[in-house]
Amino acid sequence: MGKAFTRRQVIASATATAFVTFAARPARAQSGKPASPKLTDLGTDLVLIEGAGANVVALGTGDGVLLVDGGLAEHSAAVTAALAQRWPGRRVRLLFNTNWRDEHVGTNESALAAGAKVLAHENTKLWLGGDFDVEWENKHYAPRPPRMLPNSTFYVSGGVDLGGRRAEYWYLPRAHTDGDIAVFFPDANVLVASDLLSVGRYPVPDYATGGWIGGMLTASQTLLDKTDAQTRMHKCVEVLRHDLTKVRTGRASSALVDHLKVNYYGSDMPLTQVASVAVTDARTLTITPWEKGMVGSVEKAILASDLGLTPNTAGVVIRINLPALTEERRRELGKHVAHEGENAKVAIRNVRRDAMQQVKELLKEKKITEDEERGSETDIQKLTDKAIKDVDDVVKAKEQELLAI
Repeated sequence: MGKAFTRRQVIASATATAFVTFAARPARAQSGKPASPKLTDLGTDLVLIEGAGANVVALGTGDGVLLVDGGLAEHSAAVTAALAQRWPGRRVRLLFNTNWRDEHVGTNESALAAGAKVLAHENTKLWLGGDFDVEWENKHYAPRPPRMLPNSTFYVSGGVDLGGRRAEYWYLPRAHTDGDIAVFFPDANVLVASDLLSVGRYPVPDYATGGWIGGMLTASQTLLDKTDAQTRMHKCVEVLRHDLTKVRTGRASSALVDHLKVNYYGSDMPLTQVASVAVTDARTLTITPWEKGMVGSVEKAILASDLGLTPNTAGVVIRINLPALTEERRRELGKHVAHEGENAKVAIRNVRRDAMQQVKELLKEKKITEDEERGSETDIQKLTDKAIKDVDDVVKAKEQELLAI
């Protein structure tokens, strides 16, 4: 019974942290080539691939590889190379498209050419094959060629087994788009939510292709109903980690400006969706808007932020030099980091309280035995202890970063 109260990890698309209004632009290395993807272990042979334009989740099995989303087309070769290095000789057998947008379907063509099954909701396939305009994006989408279209679709839900590993998937109607799906890996307790979750930003439905805010609210509740205490505790740690990236240490990091909003023809857009951001050296960030007319808007966003930084512009290139921190400022930031850590611990303990109460209610309703109650409470406490330790580790790492500069 205790397992009923372990929380699933929820993996949201990198672009989805804002429920993107613009298709994500890839981060680039100084050479101008796409940056190398970063792999993070989520469980046994289950990895998160970042840096492909959107988060990609990959499961390696003895029968091949299962992918959830494929990133942008220009990152497809890098994703394929990373998979080949991780699991030599295993080709992609199944690829999920969680919606129709470019950052999710960029590997379709190569996967299909290699004989993979590309699975999506029927509406996603229809949008990929459609000819339409997205007005708020001021962009026209032509029909994708047949070689890019999913070769298998569904309407409600399903499940698949590959190499003894299970993946379950279901449709979430009219949320970010009208073809959104979520994918769940039961044995790893990982839920891939794609563009259906937002971290630190307001969600924006893609109304031009069937999304609407009511559907996003319903989808969010559906996903929460499928999570457990571990997911919520994990989320507390990830929110802390995300918030601390905005604490300026004196060392250049693109995360410092990820949260900035830029006025784009009357709409507030995340900076990373209108410009590329690169780390030139240890103390310099370089921001290059994709449109020349956006330079002024980007400068205003930087000056209006709480970063205390001054942009230096030459043509269309904006440079931000990060001055060294004074000893007094280090102490202030150290206190701020510790305070944020305590807030995260409070949130984790609130999750523990709710989970414990749920167990007691189940016992009261005679749905579990007293032995199961004790076992569940022990499991919940172990999860709490681990989450608290994770918070301490995140805070300690940030404090050391402050002292090292």
